[in-house]
Amino acid sequence: MEKTHKEAHNKLLHLLLGQEIIEINLIPPVSDLVIHFADGLVMELFSDSNIYESWTLSDGNGFELISATAGELLSQNI
Repeated sequence: MEKTHKEAHNKLLHLLLGQEIIEINLIPPVSDLVIHFADGLVMELFSDSNIYESWTLSDGNGFELISATAGELLSQNI
């Protein structure tokens, strides 16, 4: 059975909710992001573009952290 984007998002949210972050690494030059959690879970957000945003991390309440081109990071509340 193929998962929809929303189902995958909900599963990831369930896995991460309440987890303690113990380390965050931003890897240049393209701003890959690696987040380490206390239970051993590691989430990696890797760059998949050098023209557009590589990745976006959102809390669902209007905050977004965006990896822009050339390894820049943008933060915004929408």
